[in-house]
Formats: sequence, structure tokens, C-alpha cells
Amino acid sequence: MNNRLLPEIGFVISALVLLALGETQVALASQGLNFTTIDVPGAGLTAGQGINASGDMVGFYTADAGGLPPLHGYLFARGAFLTIDVPGAMDTAGRGINARGDIVGEYDLDGITEHGYLRRETASPL
Repeated sequence: MNNRLLPEIGFVISALVLLALGETQVALASQGLNFTTIDVPGAGLTAGQGINASGDMVGFYTADAGGLPPLHGYLFARGAFLTIDVPGAMDTAGRGINARGDIVGEYDLDGITEHGYLRRETASPL
């Protein structure tokens, strides 16, 4: 299987699960829970993957209107988006963020082999 398709397959599975749980989502909303849409401006697809206690979020997006690769990682903090692309990578995705703002994720250089990365927070990102 082409590893490049794994994020897309994960997104499709997530969407199907959400559709199957639609009644639960409505019930949760009626219980006073708030849902906020997070979309990178101009993106065809935005997927949140991790959040820390400060509300900083990481994930990935596609600039293609149809949601097709390449994937770009993002950080959403203090109401602004920051694109995170590993230099030379075809795809980059943020998967988690800790209290210090360190981000972990994955990238690939060739569309096949996935690598992990750690982006350490050394200063305010935005």
C-alpha cells in the first residue's frame, strides 16, 4: 500500500465514523458542548491531530481544492495559522503538541517512506 495515502484513508475512516455517530454528535451539542470549525484559509482539507492545554492545535492541510496531496503541517495558536513544512519533504503532518509547544509529526521525502520529526519550540511561533 502506498503510505502517501494513509492520511487520506485515515480522514475517510474518521468521516465515516462521524457520520455513523451523527446522532451522538447532535446529542453532545444539545448537552452544551461547543464545536468550532478549524479551517486553514484557502485549504481544500484541514485535519486537526493534536491540541495542548493552551489550545494550540497541530494537524495537516492540503492547498488543493479537492483535498489532494501534498500535505502541509500547521500550527494554530493565538488565532493564527503557521505552516510547518519539513525542508525537502513532499508531505508534512503535525500529530501532537506538548505544553512547551514542541511538535511531533511525520513527513516523507519520496511519497513512500515516512519519517518522524520533532520541532522544538525555541521562541514564540507566531
